[in-house]
Amino acid sequence: MTLVASRQTNFVTDVKEFWASNSSAAFTKNTTSVRASAPETYLSVAAYSQAKRRFDGSTSPYGCGEDSFFIMKKDGKSSTMGVADGVGGWNQFGVNPAFIARQMMLNAHAISRENARLGITPDPLTIMSAAYEKIKNGNEVEAGSTTCCIVSLDTSDPANPRVLSANLGDSGYIIIRHGAVVAYSDFQRLDLAPMQLAIIPERFEQIGAIQTDPADAECREHTVQHGDIIVLASDGLWDNIPNCHEQNSDLSILITELDNRGASMANIAQVLVETALSYYVKPDDITVVVGKVICDNNGKMSLQR
Repeated sequence: MTLVASRQTNFVTDVKEFWASNSSAAFTKNTTSVRASAPETYLSVAAYSQAKRRFDGSTSPYGCGEDSFFIMKKDGKSSTMGVADGVGGWNQFGVNPAFIARQMMLNAHAISRENARLGITPDPLTIMSAAYEKIKNGNEVEAGSTTCCIVSLDTSDPANPRVLSANLGDSGYIIIRHGAVVAYSDFQRLDLAPMQLAIIPERFEQIGAIQTDPADAECREHTVQHGDIIVLASDGLWDNIPNCHEQNSDLSILITELDNRGASMANIAQVLVETALSYYVKPDDITVVVGKVICDNNGKMSLQR
């Protein structure tokens, strides 16, 4: 499926027309079921990516090129997700930048899963720090650098669920409510280069690679409510779709329109990747993780898609 959009036209209109006219692009809806649920709040999450060196999309963290991601699910519900973007400059030294990004996300997923098992509130900075420390103390990654952004849902106060975040580099997220961007992360840079977590062995010390610490990450918290949508992505999205962080951006309107029409999170993630590809001002790997806040605080029978 290819979404054709023009930088000179409003891609919100393009997407509406695309879905209306292309029968092969029907929304993927999960089977609707009725269930009795205890009061809870969780994230409904899906991801989609396309690597700059391949021509088909992927829902796997191994199909992201030099990007990677993780989604921590328990009983089909999510509380923590992350994106990492390996720094491509390492290619010229014979180092695959994907390795460190993937290992960061593998470690973060394992730590998040253990936190869930133990009932520990997920803290993104703690997860990032522990995942990076595991790389430094292990032998899975010889060298490389990666940006990293981790977002988690804190439901320790059921009446006031919060999203917690830690962002280091130029990946990031936005939170959309009723069609408007209500929160977003700032890019973390040193001069013109994004901050990076790095493994720099002695033989590469002279190349001048940036090495920052997880403690330098920007950490934020945001109160959220039912229906809020979080878009977490590598810079392949933010660099290719203009004005994403504006309150009433085309991107926020598009996402809300798709959600109102019954699109799944998987649908929305794919549309965002394909829309970025239609602009493609800066060819890059593009990884998008989309999560919707689901609040079931009344304990009644509820319909879920």
